[in-house]
Amino acid sequence: MKIKILFLFMVCCALCESISAQVKTKKGSSFIGGGVCVSFSDSEKVEEGYSKHHKINLRPSYAYFIRDNFAIGGGVILGVSKQRMYYPSNESFAEESYSSLSNNKIKGVEVFAKKIIPVYKHKIGVIVQPTLEYVESVYVNKSEHPMPYTDGAYPNELWKNSIVNEDLSVEVRLGLYYFLTEHFSVEINLMNVEWLRNKNEEVNIIDRKEGYVEKYGVDDINTVSDKNVTNDFDFNSLGGISFDKLIVMNCYF
Repeated sequence: MKIKILFLFMVCCALCESISAQVKTKKGSSFIGGGVCVSFSDSEKVEEGYSKHHKINLRPSYAYFIRDNFAIGGGVILGVSKQRMYYPSNESFAEESYSSLSNNKIKGVEVFAKKIIPVYKHKIGVIVQPTLEYVESVYVNKSEHPMPYTDGAYPNELWKNSIVNEDLSVEVRLGLYYFLTEHFSVEINLMNVEWLRNKNEEVNIIDRKEGYVEKYGVDDINTVSDKNVTNDFDFNSLGGISFDKLIVMNCYF
């Protein structure tokens, strides 16, 4: 829906003949810009419980044209998301209600080169952007389980799951740009080719009340950790690109 609205807006701007200023992609010019992704959801089911989720990602960037239509620059990546899930008491599932809370924080940096290829009156054209990116994300989930001893779960266990991801990627983005005015442009990234190296460490902690050793024959605290490193080569089109990368607004000066 968001893409359709933006497309219609761009068509209206293209029909407007009042925009005739020279665009700012000459040597010595620069621009600031970036993408934003904001989402909220609130689902509720009386018997199964409900969940609330919000997510905000920011990608501010700056670049300088070292030659006509060719710029180099960098940016930062910031993001946070939170989800709360609540399950009411249910005879077939849990004797008491319980909830879980998860948080995910993202931070990173990127450096890039941007080649602008004019197609129509220097207002519409193609963008090719090689990018080197490093992103670290920390995901933490906490939940308390008051259900009776079933399927390996014990009363009033506190479960904590944390995952730390470190992503190093090299990608080439291909997209389109349109200058709304002399100083403002919108970009749509149509596809990218990406090599991604992911390093992650996952830690699961189960914290039980005192007396579990005598009553159930298990440890009060159980910790399990796992580390993995993977390398992937991906091709992503519109459906596989995050919204903060998909649509970018820039201000030229």
